[in-house]
Parts: sequence; C-alpha cells; structure tokens
Amino acid sequence: MPVYRYIFDLVTDALIANQVPPPVTIGGMGPDIYKDITVDVSSKGALDSFMASLGYSYVSTDPVLSPSHQATISVGIGQFIFRPGEPNPKANTYADWSQLVASALLIDGQNLVYFDDSLAPCSIPAGVWDFGSPSLFWGNTQYPSGTPLTIDDGATILNVTRFQNLNITSNSTTFVIDVPPGTSTALPVYAFDGFTTFTQAGAGGSFLRVAAATVLNVTLLANSRVVANSKFINTTVAGAQVVVSASGTANLGSNTIAGVAGSTYVGVRANAGATVSATQTGLPGGTFSAAIVNSELAANVAYNDATVTPPSLGATTSQAAIDALKLKIGKNVAGAVWSSAAGSPEGVIVGSPGDLYTSTAGGAGTTLYVKESGAATNTGWIAK
Repeated sequence: MPVYRYIFDLVTDALIANQVPPPVTIGGMGPDIYKDITVDVSSKGALDSFMASLGYSYVSTDPVLSPSHQATISVGIGQFIFRPGEPNPKANTYADWSQLVASALLIDGQNLVYFDDSLAPCSIPAGVWDFGSPSLFWGNTQYPSGTPLTIDDGATILNVTRFQNLNITSNSTTFVIDVPPGTSTALPVYAFDGFTTFTQAGAGGSFLRVAAATVLNVTLLANSRVVANSKFINTTVAGAQVVVSASGTANLGSNTIAGVAGSTYVGVRANAGATVSATQTGLPGGTFSAAIVNSELAANVAYNDATVTPPSLGATTSQAAIDALKLKIGKNVAGAVWSSAAGSPEGVIVGSPGDLYTSTAGGAGTTLYVKESGAATNTGWIAK
C-alpha cells in the first residue's frame, strides 16, 4: 500500500483511525511536523477530505522515494483543549483525558492544556499522567477565581510546572506531584499564576511532595493563592531545601507547608501586596527556617551593621532582610564573624578583634585562629 505524507501535529492516531477505513498504519512523528500514513489507495480520498477539513495539507506520495518533499515546519508548543462532555471532538479538543495525555506525548516540546468546563466539570482521574516535557495547565481568564479543576484521589502528574487561572481542588490522600531529586539548576520552578487557587480536600494528602534531598522552588504570582489549612507542600526527608515566594497580591495561607527537621524552609515575600503566612505549624518550630522580605531593598534604606532587626515576614525594611540573610549564611549579626578557608588567615583575612577563623587544612595548632588585635585589618590573628 502507498504511503502518504501530511503536515500536521495535533491530530491523534486514534482520531485518524476513526475517520479513515482500515487498514491504517500511522508512522512516528518526523523531525518536522509531519506524519507518514499508510492506507489502501481506495481510502486516499477519505483521508484527504478528513485532513483538509482540519486545515492540514498533503505533501507527497511514497515520501521515502521523494525526500525533497519533506515538511520544513519546526515543532512548537502543543496546544490541547480538555472539554469533558464534548460529543464531537475535533483536532486538538478532547473529551477523554487519557487520549489527550497520549497525544501530548507525541509533541517534541512543551504542551499547553486548556481546561474548558463549558459542557461538564473538569477533573483529572486516578492514574499516572506524564506529559514528557515541562508543560502548562491553563484555565478560563473570565473566572474570578479560575476554572474549577478537581484532581481525583490516585492521580499523579509528571512534567507539569505551571498552573494559571485554575481553581484546583485536590482529593488526593497522598500527593499529586512528586518533586524529583536534583539541584536548583536542574530542577524546574513550579509557578502558580493568574487567579489560580489551591485547596487540599483529601485527608492526609498534599499537592507537592518532597521525598528526596532535593531543591524545591515554588513561586506564587499575580492573584494566586493557597487556601489556609490546605497542605500544599509536604517534605518527608531531611536534607531538602524548600523556597516559597509570593509576589503581586499572591497569598500563601497559614498551615500550608509541612516538613521534618533537617531540611530548610524559606518564605519570601517579594512585595508589600503579597502575603506569606509565618504560621506553619507543620514545620519544625511552627514557622519557616528563614523569612526574607526583599521588596523594601529598592527603598535604598541604609543598612546599619550595629542594629539588629529580628528577621520576620512582617518586617518592612531592608535591615531585616539583610539580617535574615546574614543569619542564614552563618554570620553573627552586629557581632563577631566566623570565616573559614584553607591555610592561615594572617595577612589574608580582614577582621576585627573577637572574630574567629578555622582552616579547612586542619593540623595541630593551625586549625583555629582568634583575631586579638587590629580593627578591620588582616593581621593580629593568633592560632589556638
């Protein structure tokens, strides 16, 4: 049977097979946006009509023998519409969630899934749903609190990192996204934007789970919010770093972060309109390991090293932000400084009386040094 090549990217194999008489053999996606479809010659007319109705063009017959006819369009972001209850899905519109995910995996690059509840409520059923590449979930911007989206218990999502204009209710009793192990440079930032709202309804569950010594960065943008007492992040191991920031008028409610001792939890409020609740009873000590307010740095308020402002999420000056950072990196605010490197500090490290220095090179009598004289000089270090 002959092979026919068409330029297209968003039509699923199942949809073609439903419209064209069998037998139908559909080849894999090429390096450009095209597919090779093998059908009986008598089915060519039906195939042409169906593809033309979707706006996709026929390229060549037996393209293996005529490679110069290959398509030259680059693969871009795959855009899909999830519309439950749609009786006649076409092109990139799906009423069945599993078919949508299967089609998304054919796209070489990001996917954007738009949730449309105009015919029936949107819900993600139980199962493991992997989108292959970091993808985006979007809702209707006309909703003041986002398109309602229910995540059923047992549903796990992989490779989705941005959520916009969605009113998410999770019924999960475990987790929806398991944060992968890695470093901050290798892992994505999970972003919640627009009017996205998250509510945890399933007992014992959370949206994001950190079960490895990894780095989790979450940013709440615009009007997004996490409803109080909804477990949003749950860290179950030591050695992890969790950073949650809010900007615009975003709101991280109280008791939305849980974790164990031995991991670091940082809350960042990027501007005065945002809210990051310091009350997190699920964390060791009932609050963040460090709280940073960085919006006021632009106010050009002079920093005074002799003044100590306890770092808190309610602080309104750069003084508190810088003090919090100094405490975080192990420097004593308005007091002695402890530094470390390999070798002797004498003639190298600038310090003042009372400062401490430890040499990573070690050795008897050459590991600990105390600055006994000379303010803001690099001499006066005495080995102990």
